[in-house]
Amino acid sequence: MEAIFNTSPAYFVIAGVSTLLFIILIVLSAFGIDSDGADTDGFDIEADSDASFMVFSFKTIVAGLMGFGWTGLSLVNEFDWSKSKAIIPSVVVAFIIIIIMSKIFQSLNKLEQVYTFDINHTIGQVGKIYLPVTPEKPGQVIVTVDKRTYTFTAVSNKDSFKTHERVVVTAVENEQTVIVNKVS
Repeated sequence: MEAIFNTSPAYFVIAGVSTLLFIILIVLSAFGIDSDGADTDGFDIEADSDASFMVFSFKTIVAGLMGFGWTGLSLVNEFDWSKSKAIIPSVVVAFIIIIIMSKIFQSLNKLEQVYTFDINHTIGQVGKIYLPVTPEKPGQVIVTVDKRTYTFTAVSNKDSFKTHERVVVTAVENEQTVIVNKVS
């Protein structure tokens, strides 16, 4: 280990410190303690129209530095590259890791988002009857709203519908019940 440190101390320090910091961040995140409370993400830069996509966050920079350090260390010690020649591939690897980690954190962020559903968004949507509906007896309808599938109690004032028949939601009766009619 001392030989590795002596041949490329900068890469060794960057790789070691960033790896240790990254492990600490991941362990803290696993226990629900995140860097959200600290002002570490104050320099996020949005690189996409989606506001949740942040390329340069504290975690992604730490991951990029980890990739930079380990790539440089490997190229210098295992492949006998010069320290200056190893910088460009190390930077490329760092940016690739930053982009990949950003996508991963973006996906994880979507899992944390709170979604409040408004049943009024079902009006005008086409659904499929799950349990038969008659004017005398409510049934159930399956409706997709905002890429999510919901099952509601369905009532009809005049028509009867069989299972798998397509209907359109025309009104909302309450938070669990919609009024359906034939698809025009």
